[in-house]
Amino acid sequence: MARLSALLSLALGSLVLGSQDAFQTKCTEFGDKIDIPNVKVNFAQYVQGGTNLTLDQVSSCASNDGSSQSVSVDLCRIAMAVSTSNSSEITLEAWFPREYKGRFLSTGNGGLGGCE
Repeated sequence: MARLSALLSLALGSLVLGSQDAFQTKCTEFGDKIDIPNVKVNFAQYVQGGTNLTLDQVSSCASNDGSSQSVSVDLCRIAMAVSTSNSSEITLEAWFPREYKGRFLSTGNGGLGGCE
């Protein structure tokens, strides 16, 4: 995970520079640049600030309704699947704001991801 975090930090550091169009283009092309063993990029998506993002993959059995998230700033949303064995994987997302400063916070869901 440290290697993934470092790669994302270095590669997305350049996203804070330039116009909105450059940020948007670099974001959507970023998924093609991730080359880490056992990692598959599901998508890289530009999300405009002010968007109410629907999270389709949120389980319906979660104790609170986390099926949407208000996004207040422009960001680059990257979703990945990381193989943990031949028969399992974890999925994760990294959200990098336009003004990304290199800080990283990782959280988990406490096992609720597959409780449908």
